[in-house]
Amino acid sequence: MDPRYIDASYFESNHGLVNSTGKYLIVGAGFTGLSVAASFERRNISYDLIEKNPQIGGNWFNGVYDRVHIISSKSVTEYKDFPMPDSYPVYPSKQQMLNYLNNFTQHYQLSKTVIFNTKVVSVTPDKDTAKYIVLLDNGEEKLYDGVISCVGHHWNKRMPKYPGTYTGDIMHSKDYKNHHQLSGKRVLVVGGGNSACDINEDAAQFAEEAHMSLRRGYWFLPRNVFGIPLS
Repeated sequence: MDPRYIDASYFESNHGLVNSTGKYLIVGAGFTGLSVAASFERRNISYDLIEKNPQIGGNWFNGVYDRVHIISSKSVTEYKDFPMPDSYPVYPSKQQMLNYLNNFTQHYQLSKTVIFNTKVVSVTPDKDTAKYIVLLDNGEEKLYDGVISCVGHHWNKRMPKYPGTYTGDIMHSKDYKNHHQLSGKRVLVVGGGNSACDINEDAAQFAEEAHMSLRRGYWFLPRNVFGIPLS
């Protein structure tokens, strides 16, 4: 069947799909999803933008801890067509990043296109139309010309499995929000990535003890060298 000659009634009567042909679906209204949406706006490409949270921001909305600052300088993080404010420090905070993304959204008038509080359950290629069937968590199915996944890599937690028995608390870094969770505890941080270093810094200040476990050697570099950002 030639998809060029299929009209909306075919999908509704034979598939029960909402016909969104001629549209693309962007999944995730975080840093990447918003930039794709703005690019589509500039080029008059029709799209829907779906976000599981009640507002934009992605990881900066609900996936980071209170004291976090970006690890790369604002000059290499900002959208080149929408610079960060001069008043921002070299490494902006969580709230500053969220404010920046909200301002970007308002500037390009993206809010009107976002479908909030909605999750994509599955995306399946449709062999009859060479398009994509998208199932949403409200049970609705839609057909799109294409799907751009902008969900990032921070939403799916991976927990290690260790032999033996441990009766203390185990927390993934994504569940860490502030130093009150560490107060009065002996803390072992496993790993030496960005989140591990930030959390261990909090543990050193607010926990009873702070330790770090690394499976190999690491080079720990400061954000600035002689006042100049490394990134």
